[in-house]
Amino acid sequence: MPRAGSSSLQEVLYHYRDRLAAEGLLYPTMDGTLLGTDDASQLYNHRALLRSAKRLWQHRAFRRLHDDVARQITASAASTVILSYEGWWDPNNIRPLRRSLARIRAGTEIDSVEIAVIVRDPVSFLRSIYKLDVLHGRTLETFENYWPARLGDPRLRYGSIETVLARDLPEARLHVMSFQRLSADGSLVGNFMAAIGEEGLLRRAALTTLEQHRYWGGDYFTDTFVSMFLFCARHMGLAPARRHRIALNSIIAATSARPELAQEIASLVIPASETAIRSIEASCRDEAEAFFRRHLNQDFRHGGEAGTGQSIIADGSALGCALLSDLGPLAGR
Repeated sequence: MPRAGSSSLQEVLYHYRDRLAAEGLLYPTMDGTLLGTDDASQLYNHRALLRSAKRLWQHRAFRRLHDDVARQITASAASTVILSYEGWWDPNNIRPLRRSLARIRAGTEIDSVEIAVIVRDPVSFLRSIYKLDVLHGRTLETFENYWPARLGDPRLRYGSIETVLARDLPEARLHVMSFQRLSADGSLVGNFMAAIGEEGLLRRAALTTLEQHRYWGGDYFTDTFVSMFLFCARHMGLAPARRHRIALNSIIAATSARPELAQEIASLVIPASETAIRSIEASCRDEAEAFFRRHLNQDFRHGGEAGTGQSIIADGSALGCALLSDLGPLAGR
């Protein structure tokens, strides 16, 4: 499921793939020559398999990408193979997943398939997606004005996804894990490995410190950083904010380090109100309640406390003035 630690896991699996393969876990790589890029950020997960299975089913790119993965599996002595892309968690993407697995299995001797998924409760998922959309310059709304339009997000259809998986991939075992539980002690990567039966793998590969690895971009998803980005985007507009996103990130990081602004910055929060929590949970109950009970033996409802209102930075505040001053060079660009 998106926003549930996938990038942290994929970074470890991709960058340390050779050492992991030597210990029995294969993370097949995407052939950059087939995709026309050598950018690791485009190759560290298996998004290309989904894209080719959805759009290029009869195209040679589909065959070449999937046959290359099958070749890597056949050439490896690893007992476990992981393919990872959060985009498969969508009822509309199960059929392409079936196509991908069928093509790969036809060229290998894989004897069993497990669909391992890390899920978040609906409220925390929508809050995280909201932050992502702010940081990518896709919304200027507060969370309270944002969430009602996102209740139809197909990734919240937990039960429907399970049903489609059972129909289209009946041979696959569904293994559901809780993001909150896996990440509770800061060791999401290590806990995930243990949950899929690979406990001790990182230790054998001399990668123990990576049990607590966090995706480098995770620091951008704090309430404080997102609040400041939203302030800047509202003054610049969405298109300029997208165009200057990297520069904005640098400005906000520098502003965050100013000690005279520390107290104001620390007060910035993006809570979900009691009304939002109740409404989101009511909307998702049919899809989530039984699913969370069946697979995780827990309530699907949000465990955090409700807030009273999202922080909005005032133009005339010390923080607002500092950000506006730093935005000056970007004006009109």
